[in-house]
Amino acid sequence: MLKRIGLLLGAMALCVGLTGCFPNKVAPGEVGVIVSTMGSDKGVNMKPAKSGWNFLGFTEDLYTFKTWDQNINLTEISFGDSDGARITAMVGVTASAEPDSAPKLFLKYRKDMEDIIKTNGVQVIKTAFTNEASKLKVDAIYGEGQEVFLQAVQKRVADHFAQFGLNVSNIYLLEELGLPPTIKEALNAKVLANQVTSQKQNEVAQATADANKVIERAKGEKAAAIAVAEGQAEAIALIGQAMAANPLYLELKKVETWKGDVPGTLVTNGSAPTFLPLK
Repeated sequence: MLKRIGLLLGAMALCVGLTGCFPNKVAPGEVGVIVSTMGSDKGVNMKPAKSGWNFLGFTEDLYTFKTWDQNINLTEISFGDSDGARITAMVGVTASAEPDSAPKLFLKYRKDMEDIIKTNGVQVIKTAFTNEASKLKVDAIYGEGQEVFLQAVQKRVADHFAQFGLNVSNIYLLEELGLPPTIKEALNAKVLANQVTSQKQNEVAQATADANKVIERAKGEKAAAIAVAEGQAEAIALIGQAMAANPLYLELKKVETWKGDVPGTLVTNGSAPTFLPLK
């Protein structure tokens, strides 16, 4: 390990001594841009400097951009809805440099990414908020449509910076939107009214569901009672038919149930006697 370090230091010293170059490191997660300040190659080298050691001449400078997402918070911006109501917002931006386009980004702005967002980006973002808000009323921006609104703003900003190699992946609010007091009170009242309406609708739906359950239960009980009655009627009809076809069946049942008591009354029907026991 010490040998490798020694060789590296030796190579670096040789490079400085022979060519006047010196090492400069691009950290992991960053991309470098080399700028020549003198000579025929003066200007921005359009080939990005990758992470690791890069050897620069005395007339070259190295600038770096982060290629991972950074959250950059901005100052307050103001815009209006379709009716002209003034809205304020504390906005944050998530951005990163496109590695292969870093030289183009530097050539356009000659600043690091945070400075680009906080200076050039503010006006772009404000314009995006203004253009999108001008198509909506304040309740669509402040209420349930806020996420869709912010996505539309983010797309506008991302499309603008993408051509220069800067990725804007998110536009977010640092705090609640600022509204005129009268508008905010009206929106809160509307939200409350919607909640009450929704609650009543839920109560009506629940009552209807309960009533339907009772109705369906009654229908079931009615169907069951009809089925029982129909069954009993069919049974009686069958018994009647059987009795008509077998008139001696009843006498047979009487004999089977007779306990040997002497009848006190004799009833005849013209053919066979019927005995009735004394009570």
